[in-house]
Amino acid sequence: MEITGFDNVIFTAVDPRPALLSAIVCLSKRWHGILLTLILDDPPRNRQCTNLSLEELPESRAQIYAVRDEAMDKFTDEHAYALMDDGEGPVSFMYSKRGPLIFELTGVSELSKGTAELSARNASDFYDRRLSNGIRPPEPYEASICSPILFEVTIFTPERPREDSFSMWVLKQVQNCLLMDYTQRS
Repeated sequence: MEITGFDNVIFTAVDPRPALLSAIVCLSKRWHGILLTLILDDPPRNRQCTNLSLEELPESRAQIYAVRDEAMDKFTDEHAYALMDDGEGPVSFMYSKRGPLIFELTGVSELSKGTAELSARNASDFYDRRLSNGIRPPEPYEASICSPILFEVTIFTPERPREDSFSMWVLKQVQNCLLMDYTQRS
């Protein structure tokens, strides 16, 4: 079988579990017969279900594999993470708590408007003010991330999001949920 699918990695300072559960709720509204597999590695075990709660997700790491229905599940047996004819395919949501760590970044470009709709916090106004006040360095630039704890979130999609609307939709749901979860806590 050909290896298919694409890693989309996000680092966040907030516990990603509530946001991932929210993203799965969004996906379940699109996929009314969603089937989930919770994959844990300490101790190794899998649990199939149609929904999950925060209490079921360990703080340190887990993977949640999602398919729309039995037909998609059978399709993946032969095609792994490929898109089906209807333009949708399986998705995995993985997270792990990491740290302490230091990242050296090159070619950093900040998004001017962000990827989420943060109407409650007027995020676009914040970014526009930063641009007009000259706070942001010229793009692209070099930077570092130094943190005692970060969470690595990987969304494994059938295609590269910039090349596929379904994969982009899934990635945007996770990004929006991560940012909205943060704004609701602060």
